[in-house]
Parts: sequence; structure tokens; C-alpha cells
Amino acid sequence: MAKIIRSHAASRLLLAALMVGVLAGCAGLDLKSDRQVSRERLTAYLVAHPETDRTVAAAMRKFTVRQGMTPEQVTAVWGAPHEIRKWRNGKVTQWLFPCGWPAHCFPGDTRSGIVEPQYTEAYFEKGRLVRWWSP
Repeated sequence: MAKIIRSHAASRLLLAALMVGVLAGCAGLDLKSDRQVSRERLTAYLVAHPETDRTVAAAMRKFTVRQGMTPEQVTAVWGAPHEIRKWRNGKVTQWLFPCGWPAHCFPGDTRSGIVEPQYTEAYFEKGRLVRWWSP
């Protein structure tokens, strides 16, 4: 019985030591929220491209997209797409973004028990954003 108690106490001590080690390791990391990463990406783009139209830049600062934006501007606002699809011999490009900051989606119909992946979509023609959609 004493052996079992010592073994249990040793296990708890080992677990506590591991947790302290993990927490100490994380304390040194410079972890950033999605919003911080998005803001830094956007700021870097706007600093590198001071020629950006003022109305486009204002929309970008609100993390919104506008018709006529370039793929680089959309990437600065929403980040890199999860998936890229091309149609009409490459004339139309669809970008799919996972739901989350800053592209928000609402869950689909879950009554069936099957949850379909939800994406925000952006469509480009001739290198310009022509439309976008969020479920």
C-alpha cells in the first residue's frame, strides 16, 4: 500500500514539474492573437504601398474588402487563402478562406448531423476582386 501511495505522489510531482516546464517555455514565446497578426500584415502592406487609394486603404483598415482590390490587397486584409480554384481557362479565380478572424462565417444547417465546411469566398477576374461571399 505504501508503494502505491509513493507511486501516486511521484506521479503527481512529475506531472507538476512537467506543467511548470511547459508554462515556463511558453512564457518566453511571443505569442500573438489573430488580430495582432492581421494588423501587422496590413500595416506592413500599407507602409510598403503608400500609393494605395485612400478609400481602399480606409476599407482595408476596417478589415473589409472592396470591388477592384488586387489579390495582394485582399491577402493583406484577410491573409492567405486556404484554397485557390480556377475556372474558364484561368480567367476566374476563386479564393477560399476558412471562417474566423477577419472573415466570419455562420454555421450551416446542422440538423442533419453533417456539418459542411464553411468558407468565405473571393472571386477575381483580370487580377481584380469582382465579388465576395460569406455564408
